[in-house]
Amino acid sequence: MKYILSSVGVLIVCLSFFLFKAEPNETSCLCVNVVSNSSSENDEMIKFKVKDKISSFFNNQNENISSKINESVDDISFMTNQILSLYHCDYVCEVKISEGKTPNLDFANINLVGKTCKTIYIKLGEGNGKETWQVLFE
Repeated sequence: MKYILSSVGVLIVCLSFFLFKAEPNETSCLCVNVVSNSSSENDEMIKFKVKDKISSFFNNQNENISSKINESVDDISFMTNQILSLYHCDYVCEVKISEGKTPNLDFANINLVGKTCKTIYIKLGEGNGKETWQVLFE
């Protein structure tokens, strides 16, 4: 009888992890959207370099990144334009930050469709290429 009750207790605890799994709340994520200058192979490669640099920048922050995001616009522009300069691009970036509903984003089995999320939009040059998304969780 003792083993049956123990097994039921363990089963209840395990089920509670699945049933009450915490979804990220409205302020726990930051989206980064980068749009390349064109669909050329070089511009697409540069877009991913920018996305990786911005992601690394925020992952190295020791503070709540959402609270510091507005102060980081100049840093983001500077880092992005450094990458563009490194690859001899004849264009610059445009960076803006807004808060709005996310598109069809589904990362790590966490559905972010329609969630409100602070988003950094980075347009490289004309912004005629493909876009990429990165979601950072706090």
